[in-house]
Amino acid sequence: MRCNEPRHRLSNPSLRRPAAGRGAAQLRRAVAASRARDPRNNRALAAATRFKGDVLIVESGGDVVIPHEVIDNYRGAFAQARSLTYRLLDGADHGLTDPACRLAYTTMLVNWITEMISGARTVDVPSQKRIQEAMKSQAAVK
Repeated sequence: MRCNEPRHRLSNPSLRRPAAGRGAAQLRRAVAASRARDPRNNRALAAATRFKGDVLIVESGGDVVIPHEVIDNYRGAFAQARSLTYRLLDGADHGLTDPACRLAYTTMLVNWITEMISGARTVDVPSQKRIQEAMKSQAAVK
């Protein structure tokens, strides 16, 4: 699935994105291993363990800058958060260079913010459609 419909990451390791080039998986593992996984050794993760608000974590499925293991570290660190929402943008790179990926990210972000503001986990379909149409028309102008 490309960026037009974000979905949750599958937990089955065999379904994860393929490594970009020979040795890329090894490099990602080395980078992830070099980053402290223990919140006592990492200020950002330590702050995340104390955070009590709402959290949205978005992972780009084709990201070669931030390894999946780093995302897992943050997901684990936000254990005290009031709510934790995790989304995966399949096919997206780190910079969201594909316009469809940018639109999917923006839609996801607007929907999440709307849920957090309204305090409801239900979807306001008319409002969502208006927001999506506005974003599509804005994207068409650019």
